[in-house]
Amino acid sequence: MSRGAAAPLPIVTVSGALAALDRSLAALDRNLPASSEVLALDASGGDPRMAQWLDAWCERTPLQVERMQAASGDGVVAAWNLALSRSADRDVLLLAPGMAPIADCMARMQQALDRDAGIASVTAWSNNAEHCSYPQFNPGEPPPSDSEAEALAEAAAQLAPACPELPVAASGCVLMRGAALRLLGGLDADTFAQPSAALHDWCLRAAAMGWRHVLCDTAFAVDAGSDRVPVFDSSAAGGDLERLMARWPEYSAALARFLMSDPLHAHRLRLQAARDALRSAGPQRDLFGALPSVL
Repeated sequence: MSRGAAAPLPIVTVSGALAALDRSLAALDRNLPASSEVLALDASGGDPRMAQWLDAWCERTPLQVERMQAASGDGVVAAWNLALSRSADRDVLLLAPGMAPIADCMARMQQALDRDAGIASVTAWSNNAEHCSYPQFNPGEPPPSDSEAEALAEAAAQLAPACPELPVAASGCVLMRGAALRLLGGLDADTFAQPSAALHDWCLRAAAMGWRHVLCDTAFAVDAGSDRVPVFDSSAAGGDLERLMARWPEYSAALARFLMSDPLHAHRLRLQAARDALRSAGPQRDLFGALPSVL
């Protein structure tokens, strides 16, 4: 982040299961600096339980929370656009329902964004992040425990950042550059119903203008439990994949090549090796100094 620039604006999407929402909000409390600005986007369709949960969090959190109510029935994509319109050209950390950034996830993603002014989006590792999932590609893994998530974040932080390039960002925990949002506008809520499809379309528009997308391989976020539909699950995406292919004829082949070659495999192995080294060091590793950063 350049000197004097505003910190990214986290947008937390309030929707889905209460337990996942609670974990997401608790992670923000634990991992963001006190008094950080957060936009809480209520996309729950008027669920009174969500509103009560959000009320209670706003009363106790040390963060500066602005609340925004999405129109009932508009869907998450339209709700995200409403929130993005309030970002005032800032970089935005867009958190899907149930996503919890662990440790200094946002700061590390910002560092990845700052590596190159041509990067439009940065995606974090997660247990459920489509092609950026860990430990395997798109496994639909259950969320790790808090202690395991923190250990994975610590292990990722040991790595020298490689920031491998992605064809598109993965919905879940994605940092979007404010300048790209200003140039391209928001998501296409009129065409795409699923957040992953709308995000992929935005990324492809960005790529057509010369922007790039990368993985922050030193940051980890937890999907504490969501029903997000990956766009390449054509049986559940409600026609979004077909609409993407019609608009972007090369999309399907490019994504298929990426998934089959799996260039992130080596980066998953690096993270796994760092996690294994952390486990071998034992719970009192702090007494003996930091792990050597050799990966």
